[in-house]
Amino acid sequence: MIALALAHDTLEAVDEHPTDDSDQSQWPDTDPKQLDVLLSEPRRILLSFDGPVCDLFPGRSAPTVVDDLRLLVTNLGMTLPNAFDRVTDPHEYFRWAASSRHPDLPHLVDQMLTAAELRAAVTAEPTPGVIDFLHACQTSGRTVAIISTRTSGEAVKSLLARFGLTRLVSDIAGRHHPTAGSSEPVKTPVWRLLRTLNTEATHAVLIGGSDTDIRAAHFAGIRSIGYAPNPDKKKLLAGARPTMIVAAMEVLTGRP
Repeated sequence: MIALALAHDTLEAVDEHPTDDSDQSQWPDTDPKQLDVLLSEPRRILLSFDGPVCDLFPGRSAPTVVDDLRLLVTNLGMTLPNAFDRVTDPHEYFRWAASSRHPDLPHLVDQMLTAAELRAAVTAEPTPGVIDFLHACQTSGRTVAIISTRTSGEAVKSLLARFGLTRLVSDIAGRHHPTAGSSEPVKTPVWRLLRTLNTEATHAVLIGGSDTDIRAAHFAGIRSIGYAPNPDKKKLLAGARPTMIVAAMEVLTGRP
């Protein structure tokens, strides 16, 4: 069993019929055995890279990448929407570029973002607990596929190789590389990966670090575990209605 020792305050299940939608960060306590069942039934684990595995742009590094992307857009003679004055997530620029009609912008933004991710992967650290979780999955006979709608497959592979984790992962599905006007709905990658893996929805569970991860799991018809290491993320994920939420990856790994 993957999940054996669980801290009482780091595991919560989403109430399927909440009585008060005004505060989606509060749920009743849940028997940790529910997590045991949720992880023991599926043989295929879909693990989101962004959050559960690593945060490539923590702290002050994200604004630096954003500045470079804004300069690229300006040099191409384009104007960002006013709302982007407050956007500090580099991957939001990628989404905007992917939906544009400029013939070169999607590729150039993707190329610049991939280069920044590869630089970050040289020094980035895995999320605490995820290495033990990958080993536990292998020991228990579960296969893990890593998926990301944000990070390039090249950067995912680089970080895994750096920590000797490549052999613990069966498949990697990184960010979709777009052409002009070819933005892919964020809900489809999980569904597409299941088809690629020839895996039935009932045989898989997704561990996600964003509301889009959880919504993609709903679209694919699979259960999901939200990774929410802080109250703000917890509230955000609650709105997407995951099957369960954990506050730390260590919760997913049994202890002797």
